[in-house]
Amino acid sequence: MNGTNQICAKSILAQMMIIVFTRVEENSMMVDFKTVSVAELLEFTDRNLNEGSSIQFAQNFLNEIVDAKSKEGIAESKLCLQLENDNSEKKGEPIYGEPSEGADLSGYSKIREDGFMLFKNLCKLSMKFSSQEHADDNILLRGKVLSLELLKVIMDNAGPIWRSNERFLNVIKQFLCLSLLKNSALSVMTIFQLLCSIFKNLLSKYRSGLKSEIGIFFPMLILRVLENVLQPSFLQKMTVLGLLEEISKDPQIIIDVFVNYDCDVDAPNIFERYLLSILYFN
Repeated sequence: MNGTNQICAKSILAQMMIIVFTRVEENSMMVDFKTVSVAELLEFTDRNLNEGSSIQFAQNFLNEIVDAKSKEGIAESKLCLQLENDNSEKKGEPIYGEPSEGADLSGYSKIREDGFMLFKNLCKLSMKFSSQEHADDNILLRGKVLSLELLKVIMDNAGPIWRSNERFLNVIKQFLCLSLLKNSALSVMTIFQLLCSIFKNLLSKYRSGLKSEIGIFFPMLILRVLENVLQPSFLQKMTVLGLLEEISKDPQIIIDVFVNYDCDVDAPNIFERYLLSILYFN
């Protein structure tokens, strides 16, 4: 498969994730969704494939598909929604509609159950490691990178219900955070950049429900590089500095880090270590 085909295939998968999890968020088949930005999708990967007009070709290709589906799929979506509602009424299940904030999702719609399964399986795929007999399994590595890219797309576009509902937060804790933990030991630069990007998203949107997890990942991903543990590469340092620059644009994040960790006698002094690391960074 040539580079342009790879980019198109990856872009379509990312678009599918946005559609699926927009439906999960709204608990409805009838949703408006954004179109994937191919350039943002390839921010950390496939740089060797980005020459020429591949990105623009893939973006135009994706735009045409989304536009065609939007025009042709209205009647189909209405029919599908009606059939689903009829089945739900017959079975005594909830009818797809607007979700209530903080509602219990157990026994909820098939849309959300399928979304949970997809999210879990992507996390599990990202945690697969090569065996000793096949230590340099390139296909497995590409699958890991792809799953992390799709998880990043999901988290970048996740709405309020991911922060307000315990079941959504638990699936992040049990599967996504475990994936970050297991993959943090890898030396592959693309994976490190994706982990940092996902962590920035968790820190920005989910810090109120992931206090203990962020207390682990901040030193593991950020402070370890700033403090020159294990001699990080130049690209790792630049990635972390870029992440900290983005974090610093929101003063509330800095305040919350200080209050939640340095002001807690049972938590590590993350903000203090962060300042000292920046002061002596080289």
